[in-house]
Amino acid sequence: MSEPLDFASKLDRSPSFTRELMNYGNRRAGEFLEAVAFEAAWRSRELDAVMGSFADEAEVELALPFTERASYRGKQEIPNFVEEYLADNLHLDPTNIGWRETE
Repeated sequence: MSEPLDFASKLDRSPSFTRELMNYGNRRAGEFLEAVAFEAAWRSRELDAVMGSFADEAEVELALPFTERASYRGKQEIPNFVEEYLADNLHLDPTNIGWRETE
């Protein structure tokens, strides 16, 4: 669903539009549940639990408020990031975690 919903969408009762809305809702709910699971894993402070949230080819890029600019890639480098910041007692702000897919 790439376009915003407007007044016309309230009138559209077609099965295809309803399916599209339901699929969109399911995707968004899945993203939300993944974020909640990641937050719970981080709070557990268990490396394996946190690493379960990352795909094999994931990438973590540090941005503000981190003072260093760094990038961690894949299952070989990301544990270094996780161990370092779990040890530093980094707390997550659930309102400011960004997820994006890379091509």
